[in-house]
Amino acid sequence: MGGSLGLESALGEGSTFRVRLPLQISPETPHVRPERSGRLDGRVLDVLLVEGDATVTNAIRGMLEHQGHRVRCATHGLNALAELAQDPCDVILLDLDLQGIDGFQVAQLIRQGEGAGEHVPIIAMTTRTRAEEVDRGHQIGIDGFLRKPLTGVQLSAALVAALAARSETNPA
Repeated sequence: MGGSLGLESALGEGSTFRVRLPLQISPETPHVRPERSGRLDGRVLDVLLVEGDATVTNAIRGMLEHQGHRVRCATHGLNALAELAQDPCDVILLDLDLQGIDGFQVAQLIRQGEGAGEHVPIIAMTTRTRAEEVDRGHQIGIDGFLRKPLTGVQLSAALVAALAARSETNPA
C-alpha cells in the first residue's frame, strides 16, 4: 500500500507503534455529516430507550443526544414499564431481544395500558427482521423497525416517520 510500519521499544518503558498509510479521500465521495435535524422542526423529543446491552445503549444514547433529544434508559421490559408509569415519553426505542419478557411482550403490555386516543410510537430495534416478525410487531402495535447496527441518519428518519404516522392517526 506504499506505507510504513515503525516500532520503538524500551524494556520496562513500553512500546510505540506507528502505521503510516498514504490514503486519499475520493473526490466523488462527499463527507456526510450526521443529521442534526432529528428534532423535527426544533422539537426536542423525550425518548425512552429500552436496550439490554450497555454498549449498544451508550451508542444509541449518544446518537440521540447528538440530535438534541432527551433520553431515559431502561435495561429490561419491567424497568421500561415502570419508567412509563412514572413519566410518559414521546417515542420508545425498544430492543426485541430483551432478557425476561421480550420486546414483543413489552410492546403488547404498553398498548394494553394506553387509553383512548393515546398512542406513543414504538420503534423496534433488532438484529433480525424476518417478515413474520415484522408482521407480528405491526399486529401488536409496533410502529417501525430498525435493523442493528444503525446509524444516526436511520435513527432520525425512523423518529420522523413514527411521529408523522402518530400525528396522522391522532390529529390532536
